[in-house]
Amino acid sequence: MSMRPPRLTRSAAPQLEKPYAWSGGSTRRWRKARDEQFDREPMCADCRATGRVTKATHVHHPHELSKGGDRFDPANMASLCAAHHKARHGSPIRGANSDGTPSDPGHPWNR
Repeated sequence: MSMRPPRLTRSAAPQLEKPYAWSGGSTRRWRKARDEQFDREPMCADCRATGRVTKATHVHHPHELSKGGDRFDPANMASLCAAHHKARHGSPIRGANSDGTPSDPGHPWNR
């Protein structure tokens, strides 16, 4: 007769920290608000301003949530591509100028 291993109770199970910044995770309400934002603005707002057409993959909150911005207010949402979302949060885009265009003068975009 085989013996089953002992079961871990919730208190004995290891507690792992969530690997992303927003500890609340992705809720049904957020996914719905995000989808509605992409329905309103499917293209990156920053790319559109420079005449390019790029599909948006991130929702940016211009009025920061940490400073009182509303997560679910459509007026506080902007659709951005990954590169522009990264640029808005202070991370430089490798190989690109601050406006997102390639910094290499030999790149086809700069010809």
